[in-house]
Amino acid sequence: MKFKYLLLSIIGSVFLCSFIIDDDPVLESFKQKVVSSYSKYFEPIRENVYTHINKSLYLAGEDIWMKTYVTNASSGKLLNVKSTNLYTDLYGPNGKLVVRKVWRLTSGLAAGDLHLADTLASGTYTLKVYTNWMRNFEKERIFTSSIRIYGAKEAIIKPDSSPTRDWDVQFFPEGGNLITELDNRLAVKIVDPNGKGKAVSGTIKDSKGEILGDFQTNHLGFSALNLNLQTTEKLTAEIKFPDGSTKQYGLPETLKKGITLSANTFVKDRLIFVVKTNAETLSDLKGKKFFCMIHSNGTIHKLWHFLFSDEPVIVNLQKSDLPAGINTITLFDENHKPVSERLFFNHKKEIIGDVKLSHERQGDSVLVKVAASDINGKPLTASLSMSVLPSGTIANKFENDIYSQLLLKSEVRGVVENPKYYFENDDFQHLSDLDNLLLTQGWRKYNWSEILNVSGPKTPLFFENGFEMKGSVKNFLNGKVDTTTQLTLFISQPFQLNSAKVDSKGNFLFPNLYLLDSSRVIITASNKKGKGWNRFIEANIAYPNLENSTDLNYFAKEKFNAEEVLRNLLPGMLQLNEVVVKGTRQDQNPFKNDMYSGIMDQYYVITKDNHTQYNTIADLLNWEFNVSMSNDANGIKIDMSNSSGGNGNPALIIDGMKFNDLSILSMYNLNDIEAIAINKGNNLMLGRDGGSGVIRIKTRMVRADWDNQNGPANVKNILANGYSLPVAYYAPKYAARPGDDFHAKYASLYWKPNIATDSTGITEFKFFLPKEIQEMEVRIEGISTQGHFFYREDKVKVALGS
Repeated sequence: MKFKYLLLSIIGSVFLCSFIIDDDPVLESFKQKVVSSYSKYFEPIRENVYTHINKSLYLAGEDIWMKTYVTNASSGKLLNVKSTNLYTDLYGPNGKLVVRKVWRLTSGLAAGDLHLADTLASGTYTLKVYTNWMRNFEKERIFTSSIRIYGAKEAIIKPDSSPTRDWDVQFFPEGGNLITELDNRLAVKIVDPNGKGKAVSGTIKDSKGEILGDFQTNHLGFSALNLNLQTTEKLTAEIKFPDGSTKQYGLPETLKKGITLSANTFVKDRLIFVVKTNAETLSDLKGKKFFCMIHSNGTIHKLWHFLFSDEPVIVNLQKSDLPAGINTITLFDENHKPVSERLFFNHKKEIIGDVKLSHERQGDSVLVKVAASDINGKPLTASLSMSVLPSGTIANKFENDIYSQLLLKSEVRGVVENPKYYFENDDFQHLSDLDNLLLTQGWRKYNWSEILNVSGPKTPLFFENGFEMKGSVKNFLNGKVDTTTQLTLFISQPFQLNSAKVDSKGNFLFPNLYLLDSSRVIITASNKKGKGWNRFIEANIAYPNLENSTDLNYFAKEKFNAEEVLRNLLPGMLQLNEVVVKGTRQDQNPFKNDMYSGIMDQYYVITKDNHTQYNTIADLLNWEFNVSMSNDANGIKIDMSNSSGGNGNPALIIDGMKFNDLSILSMYNLNDIEAIAINKGNNLMLGRDGGSGVIRIKTRMVRADWDNQNGPANVKNILANGYSLPVAYYAPKYAARPGDDFHAKYASLYWKPNIATDSTGITEFKFFLPKEIQEMEVRIEGISTQGHFFYREDKVKVALGS
């Protein structure tokens, strides 16, 4: 761990001990107990994640296009090691899982899409993106976003059986406590029954009803006021709600003794902290040592100690000495017990990158040039993503961006409503609102009893680097372990062939496997001579135990009628699924678009209705195609007897891949196969290899457990839930034409997830744009290799001749 000692700037009347030096004996015990425990607690790396999605509102039948950035929470840079498996979950309005995909993270980046079935109901859905490792830590690090989907029907949400929710009114003293005879700052947070912050007014009264102060919360429900309290009498707040009703709430207890830690974060380039106590407490604390530590995500940035005197302790720091984002100052007493804590946000323009866009309209296309640099104009190598929507869209109501997600939302507890708002301007109002947010939701962020437990945090969930297959093998006859057992692992796509041996207990492990979604994984066990008749294998791919439901924000339960919306926006439109995405009916031939298809093909599709007709592939080939399949000491032979070509074995194609060894057929049972095609003529695509005919097999993309049909005891055949492959963006075919009202409000024009600038900071690309589009809304986000954040929203005129 790195940390610095602080030579304090002293302003006002301050009494401090002499400045700290490296061998200061006063700090040694503190370092041994607190610093060492803090270091150990943050040894396990924390990951933060942000996902850029192309729209905020979707129509059933569209795709959610996305680009995910995973960073090291401590350094702020893209994560280039550790996790490779990224989970993307979409939950319905009822909180139940709708779809889950796994993407392959490469250098902290992943791009892909989630297809929205055209049968989805209207409602507010929840998108979650995370790694397995992230689930060991604060849930706020998981990317969570609400997405509206307009479908042909309204979602049916089971009524909430919990009691009717009231307004949530909370009060948070700065530093932790209200203390008599001191100026106290009290933060207020007010949330309505739907979980949204609201602007309301309130007054603080003493036990006699005298008004001590008043406040007005902002549109997100936050405010703060100063109170100078002389007694410990009970205080109440009277809140006036938007409907005119009022209600009284009790305030936190006022203490006769204690310490306050306050901060002024509004001075340009400087941070000022004040540690104060009252006269009654000072008699107990005078001359005693206290320790202050400024830290974030496992790094101690400043550390010092002082002695209490008759005057408050005032600390004046340069903002440039601290990292961007949320920092925490914690005050410890002489027994190393934390007594007060304050979060603050450090704005640093140095980490904000500058991205410039220029374009040239070229007929029905647009050539875009992107230039990325730091604030001083130095070119930056960066990874960016860009969405393009029509001007006038209502699908761009984003509440966060890469900066607010990674530096704010992932670092505070609870739901942060509209985090993007706090960085829309750097005026006093926005700075004050952000500070009030941290005074409430950042209150007591750290669990110091857990941190000071030197054993460190529990991390039962592991980093996933690919997938693992594990299992065991025993002798089929006596049930004992045979350590001479050999294992062969075959993966169809992409082709992989691995081998291993069992350990002394008969267990085996194939780690770090690259598995595509719905790829076929076959593992066989045999003795030294390659025989497997007396081996029994149990094997499975090790998947983490993930949740299939999620807790919803109250406002995610809002219901809305898409049909009514469309009726208002688009007269004459009654059902959304009549105007969304045009589809085509799929042909029943599963080999229709196969490059090896020929006019002489015969095919047989295995269904739930006919799968019991044959016991083996050999039976099916014989009875359906008059093709004999036999197995002897020399392996599998297939006789196509009436083929028009040679008399050798036919070519074998499985899922588009050619195999020379026909013995692979023994590893499949009929429940693994969707269809088989036979061509007894010459196949020109295979040249000489197709002279004796061709057998093509298409395996299932979805498991078919119709009757739990099993294969040989020494073979395990598994359909993997692996990585989804990213596909190129394709623009939906809307019924509405470019330029009309519907298209402008809902359509997506373009999405490019993998924009990479080189050492000059520049790249360019071209995309199709209908001639009817005169103006487009562009949103571009990303991060540089050095950790600069990029975010830009622009309206760009693209009319021909502009």
